[in-house]
Amino acid sequence: MLPKTSLGVDISSEKIELALLRQTGDRVKLLKVASEPVPTGAINRGGVEDPILLAKAIKALRNRERISPRRTVVSLFTHPVLTQIINLPENLPSNIAQYVQREVKHCAALPCKNISLDYCGISSSPSSDAKRIFVVAAEKEGVLRLVKALNEAGLNVEAIEPAELACATALYEKK
Repeated sequence: MLPKTSLGVDISSEKIELALLRQTGDRVKLLKVASEPVPTGAINRGGVEDPILLAKAIKALRNRERISPRRTVVSLFTHPVLTQIINLPENLPSNIAQYVQREVKHCAALPCKNISLDYCGISSSPSSDAKRIFVVAAEKEGVLRLVKALNEAGLNVEAIEPAELACATALYEKK
């Protein structure tokens, strides 16, 4: 079970942002927000170039704002990233993970074949019998550099999600 207080980390080409959140019942409260510019050389071409330099900046921001280490959710910051809805065949394969892996490897957006991916089932419309999954995939090396930076900063990464998904979740919760 996830703790009631969690840290969200969002990294972009320009800045590092931290959001400390606490869940009480079915409500989420924002406790603290902190941000600072990304140090020169830490990011290159939409991904983490120097995990150690980025880690030092995150750790300094955490220390300055007195945000203690805790379980962390980070927005997926690497390029390229594939987010796609895949319709599953009527005769479901016995190993869906292998099926998804094969489907994603055919995507031109991910030229590297060493990828990291995750997927989950999504609801179809009530009038449809189609089974669908939402897939997110990225080159494994970029994901590993991101996780390395956060681990070096003393944070325990519990989940990585595309920023768009985090935004959609936040908007849904607000509604």
